[in-house]
Amino acid sequence: MLVSKRTSIFALGLFFACTIQVAYAARDYLSPNPPPYAIEDRFRLEVGIVHSGYDTQVRLDPTPQNPGTLVSAEDDLGLEDSDTILQVELTLLPGDHHLVRLHGISMRRSGFATLTRNIVWDDETYLAGQRADSSLNISMIGLTYGWLPFRTDRYELGLTAGVQIADVEANVEVRATNPPREPEEGIAPIPMIGLEGRYDFSRRWSIDGRYQYLSVGQDDVDAKLTDARFAVRWRQGQHLVLGLGYRIFDLNVESHSEDTPGFVALKMKGPMLFVQGSM
Repeated sequence: MLVSKRTSIFALGLFFACTIQVAYAARDYLSPNPPPYAIEDRFRLEVGIVHSGYDTQVRLDPTPQNPGTLVSAEDDLGLEDSDTILQVELTLLPGDHHLVRLHGISMRRSGFATLTRNIVWDDETYLAGQRADSSLNISMIGLTYGWLPFRTDRYELGLTAGVQIADVEANVEVRATNPPREPEEGIAPIPMIGLEGRYDFSRRWSIDGRYQYLSVGQDDVDAKLTDARFAVRWRQGQHLVLGLGYRIFDLNVESHSEDTPGFVALKMKGPMLFVQGSM
């Protein structure tokens, strides 16, 4: 009986706490002093997760003149075809028509599979029936500057330019390999240009979208990168914003360099959920 009374008291207290919280939320929502428009922000910190689906094609060539085997990282090597990844970005808004954004995202996957065909990977040849361990890690840190010539309290539209530092690390080895094979790694800066905009339906509800693109063709490297997102935001108050959106990331890089010849194509897309702190 004592346990039952304590449980009842706890449940009653929890009910009153929830009631008070709902009352405060309703008061804030119906307040005659609603939160400011997004244009009044001078600082934004966003932390979110993306539930992403993957489609990855990789080839590591022995030499530029002798291509290796193009493999599907998910189908041939057993890497996960979906994952939940973390993304973080910090945006500063100095003045009325400028933004500076620092952002980062990391994708780390590993897996194993029994090979169903022969695979030429760099200077190794793996045979069908062998058990292979693989990993593919991609980390990107970017710095973006934006110029927003069209900006009012209800909408903004502008151009962006920035650079992404991409770190790609890939490895495939069979379990009989001795000593273990070291992963291949490459780091490269990727300049990008883009377009982004926002529209506030009210002080609480808004939508925004971004699109960044790169296409580079040089003697040793051909690269294309598309990074796009769309989001709906709800502003709870002056300092807290909740958002739901969708992100698409598409990377294609082919290298003819003597040091790191090969090809990687990564498509990532999925819904995202984030929280933003504003000042």
